[in-house]
Amino acid sequence: MSRIQYCNNRFPKTAPSVLLVEDDALIQLAHQRLLESIGCDIEVASDGKQALIMTDKYHYDLILMDIGLPDMSGKEVVKVLRSQLKNKDTRIVIVTAQSEDCMHQDFLASVEKVIDKPIDYQTLKNLVFK
Repeated sequence: MSRIQYCNNRFPKTAPSVLLVEDDALIQLAHQRLLESIGCDIEVASDGKQALIMTDKYHYDLILMDIGLPDMSGKEVVKVLRSQLKNKDTRIVIVTAQSEDCMHQDFLASVEKVIDKPIDYQTLKNLVFK
């Protein structure tokens, strides 16, 4: 799943793997291009069910999760992921146009961060390479 990059032709470096969970095709494309520009391996899920299937098959270094998905909310997806042993410690960042004030404290405690759409290049780079 991860591609191998070589730093100075001597030391292999595995690119960070990111699952982007977003239903809006335009936002998918914009975020995907940003992630590619900073050297990430990206996979995209357009809804919660697809995200759960993908996380069941693969491990990701980071999951960028939209809240307003068509089949189930991003909050529900995060709850399921956190109940699974293999995803208990996976980094999950909520990417949303909703206010953080609308989210319950217990939910906020289950994710690393909440950031506003659209994501800018520097914020994303800092997030991926934290």
